[in-house]
Amino acid sequence: MGGDELPAWFGLLSVADVDEVIDKVGRLGGRVLEPAQKVADRGTMALVEDNQGAAFVLLDSGSRDPKFRPIRAGDWVWADLFVNDPAVANTFYQGLLGMNLVRITDDKEREIDLLVVNDTARAGLVEIPCVYRNATGAVHAMAAAEMALAGMDFPIPVDEVIDVMGEVGRKMDVRFRETALGGLATTPTGQKIAAAAGMDRLVQLQRRGRTDGESSARIGPS
Repeated sequence: MGGDELPAWFGLLSVADVDEVIDKVGRLGGRVLEPAQKVADRGTMALVEDNQGAAFVLLDSGSRDPKFRPIRAGDWVWADLFVNDPAVANTFYQGLLGMNLVRITDDKEREIDLLVVNDTARAGLVEIPCVYRNATGAVHAMAAAEMALAGMDFPIPVDEVIDVMGEVGRKMDVRFRETALGGLATTPTGQKIAAAAGMDRLVQLQRRGRTDGESSARIGPS
């Protein structure tokens, strides 16, 4: 690794065989940042990156792990993985470690995505807001501010509007939200484009012909 990285914590995933898991990393679209090496009194470790750029350490401690106990989202030992696309992350970690993406609703009716192994939650999955959605939200915010400053009045209070929008979103099937599980990504042509790009599904299709200075058009996570 170079010298421009910022200080950061690295999560460690305990595995029975580091070399075996490393072989899967590349096949699933990730890469190895530091090869496996033995560390005295700790075990065999390797630094890898998943298919969306999240780095973590694989560790074979030689059965020196503490005894596992069930934990809940938000516990002190809990970890959250921030990703661009939960569905893409699910494909990677399911193939790598047998983790499955499970969505639950907490006591405050908030939806939480979890990575689960053998019916036990091991980590949370948090979608990073997309820059395109952020830009759209900023435009809507500016329009709302202009209407408020112009003295426009609406019969339904904003708090009630927000509450009902949240309720509708929670009831909506995940395939109809802004995900790769529905819409154009699931059309026959979308599936053909994904297959040609070596992907299981079409995650995002960015427009072509961008001007100089913009990122190049590509098919893949945002």
